[in-house]
Amino acid sequence: MPHPLLRAAMVAGAIVLLAGCVAYQANRTDVAQRVGSMLSENEYARALDTIALVKPSHPDYKRLTGWRGTIEKNARAWETEIVNDVEQMMNAGQWFNAEQQLEEGMRKLPDSAAFDQAHDRFLSRRGEHLRGVNHELMLARGRGLPAEIAALEKLALVSPRDQLLAAEVERRRTMLSDAQQHLVNCARDALAAGQTERAAECLQVAQSIGRSAEIDRLLAATQRTNTVKKKQVQAVKQKRTERDQARRVEELRVGYNRSMQNGDLNAAREQLNELIKLQPSPALRKDSVRLDQRIKRRVDRSLQDGRTLYTQGDFKGARAIWVTALRLDPANQELKDNIARAERVLKKIEKLSSDQQTE
Repeated sequence: MPHPLLRAAMVAGAIVLLAGCVAYQANRTDVAQRVGSMLSENEYARALDTIALVKPSHPDYKRLTGWRGTIEKNARAWETEIVNDVEQMMNAGQWFNAEQQLEEGMRKLPDSAAFDQAHDRFLSRRGEHLRGVNHELMLARGRGLPAEIAALEKLALVSPRDQLLAAEVERRRTMLSDAQQHLVNCARDALAAGQTERAAECLQVAQSIGRSAEIDRLLAATQRTNTVKKKQVQAVKQKRTERDQARRVEELRVGYNRSMQNGDLNAAREQLNELIKLQPSPALRKDSVRLDQRIKRRVDRSLQDGRTLYTQGDFKGARAIWVTALRLDPANQELKDNIARAERVLKKIEKLSSDQQTE
């Protein structure tokens, strides 16, 4: 790597060279064609820099300066397209392609704030991804290396003078020790962040490699934290249940009162029964007794009204009254018998009418 001063001089020289190149392009007679070629390759910054250096005396000066607004608009559209593409690539795990796209964008639009933000986001997400992959690797080593080491140790017993085999055993032991330390650190960090499930996973694998006072301490702390979290979750759930129940009780009370006012005793009975299940009280039981009495009075009246219509020959009307009353008192045998009798009569009448029509 060159000396910092030499490197700075090289960068400064490159900038001067590039500026000179742009200035040279701006003074060419075919500058419009050159700018068009830059745009075809999405070299928006270079095209704008070239136009900025075109002199008013140049024959294409007005034409080129008129392009500036369109070029800037197209540059922003291309910038948005690249940022979206990079986001999709990251979501698909195509980290190398995403980096290549970003580098191209930053090279062609070096002053783009959007590209700077996208690059910061890329580095953050890639770092998080790499940490996750490394964590998976440590877990895999912690689960698989002990069996490999045991098998290699058996081979070493057969060939105790095999130095390469001994070195391989030692290398895997070192890898396993590193994996265990990583998992302990992982558990400590996860516990500090309240991620007890992740901490427990790391500690279980670390403990399978070998127990230590640190692992035992972290396991105990994880269990205590889990207990506290479970109690907190249960408390939140209980409060939510109580809140939902209170809201439902209020809805049922309002509905029950409305049903009673409207005379809808069926709905009132259903609402009152649910109310008693949710919040039993002596007052609600008294309401239930009064409702039963009111239902009985209505059923008795319906029985009588139906009998009156039945004796007058209005069998359909009688049946309709009794069917409605049966919804209030589904176990009422008298209502069932009356409905059955009315239906038999209606069937006979229907048959007689059908026979008369066919004669």
